[in-house]
Amino acid sequence: MVELSHPMFGTVGHGQLNTDQNKSPKAVNNLNAPTIETEEPQSISQDDLRLLIECGKVTDTIDIDGKKFKMSTLSDDVQGSIFKKFTANMSDAGSFMELRRTVVAMALDAFNGRPLEDIFQYGANDVEMLDIFGMRLALVRQMQGQVIDRLYGFYEELLKRSRQRVDPEQVKN
Repeated sequence: MVELSHPMFGTVGHGQLNTDQNKSPKAVNNLNAPTIETEEPQSISQDDLRLLIECGKVTDTIDIDGKKFKMSTLSDDVQGSIFKKFTANMSDAGSFMELRRTVVAMALDAFNGRPLEDIFQYGANDVEMLDIFGMRLALVRQMQGQVIDRLYGFYEELLKRSRQRVDPEQVKN
């Protein structure tokens, strides 16, 4: 007799151990052993997946000197990748500024209603084609420092609003 246990379900059942020479051991249920009914997994639609991914996402616009900057909070994966990349080199102010520029470039969706990558124009020094992130970062690097500071501060406000919107305790229940 074999007892199969699981932390959430407790003891699953009793059975005899059946071994086949070419296969790994498996449990065979006795007739009187309890059975576990499992539901067939339902496929998730693209719309449901998008809703799940964007749950808690906050998007808003800030006006700086008559210009409209639309920003959104980043996914945990993107934000984690950015911070992981820069935490090893956070010993100087330049690294910290580059971290802020990178976050702003990723979070900034549009300027005056147009996506940043639509505004970017290749210059004589742009030897190779840039991807969308490269274009965004190139534009942000050309902005005034005080504008980047305001945009980064606005991003931090969006994060606070996102945390208030989705309480971690509610997610656990």
